[in-house]
Amino acid sequence: MLTKYINEEIRGKVSFPPNLTSKEVARALHLYIQTARKENGLHIVVTNMGILKGEISFEFCAEHIQKKGFLCKKRFIPSRFSIVSVIDFSDSIQAFLQEKSKLVKHHFGTGYNLRIVGQTMKEGDNQILVCVLAEKSG
Repeated sequence: MLTKYINEEIRGKVSFPPNLTSKEVARALHLYIQTARKENGLHIVVTNMGILKGEISFEFCAEHIQKKGFLCKKRFIPSRFSIVSVIDFSDSIQAFLQEKSKLVKHHFGTGYNLRIVGQTMKEGDNQILVCVLAEKSG
């Protein structure tokens, strides 16, 4: 009976080919996360980002989203989640983080800390791919 209290965590990695632009990688990663949520009931959180053998790779951990009852309308509010976005080369990272912090506060409430997991810019691209981890403090 003890197994129902154990939260199973899944770890994995996903990579994208080097010929994609930052915007295309962000779009593909969003689609990957949404598909895992809809089809498998998994909440994916990107924990690390880097370039491996020319490919942009993301390490993640995932957990099963607990099903709510039929009459329960409460939505899933994660304790941590990822924000993957593309910003222009000339934009300020600090302004980007402040904007995302306001959005997180609006949608999920206070108490989330944001930190950059990784950022990369492809040669010849004028946009930066930024991955941010939002974690509930305390």
